[in-house]
Amino acid sequence: MTTVTIRPDGAGDLTEQDPQPSGSVNWQNVDEETSDGDSTYNQNAYETLKILNDLYNLGSFSLPAGNVINSVTVYVVTRNVVSLYGETHTLIKTNGTVYAGTVWSGENTYTTISTIYTTNPATDSAWTEAEVNALQAGSRLTTEYWKAADAYTGGRTTQVYVVVDYSVPGIASKRLLVGVGL
Repeated sequence: MTTVTIRPDGAGDLTEQDPQPSGSVNWQNVDEETSDGDSTYNQNAYETLKILNDLYNLGSFSLPAGNVINSVTVYVVTRNVVSLYGETHTLIKTNGTVYAGTVWSGENTYTTISTIYTTNPATDSAWTEAEVNALQAGSRLTTEYWKAADAYTGGRTTQVYVVVDYSVPGIASKRLLVGVGL
């Protein structure tokens, strides 16, 4: 199995989160190879119950002939502004539909969450290269009520990326035969 990582390279169909620092561009706040924490991020800082979605277009890739996509995994690096108050979901948009994946409601330190899709949720079939190249990925941030402060608080996303796992059919079994000395 081989993997390729693809990162945001443009705005997707939803840009609802508040980019920080002010005036920055949402997709550029989450496209880095190494998380930059609170240097650039997108947030949900509304003082009411609010759900904000961001989707990003991704860089394209091409597979050598005969390769098969085993899975597509969406990664989001996120944190809550206050521990346990706010939720983050991974998001993808494929074939015109948005799907929320793993939900996280945790500490106020950055954490990586992920959702693995072994098939395209829109078709229940193996991913195609065209579907991955049309894929959008991002995050959903939800504010939650914090009783101690009598206020709503939400989360931040600082990095989003997708890892595509692919292989050439039959290679694994050939390696296995070589490994047993045949």
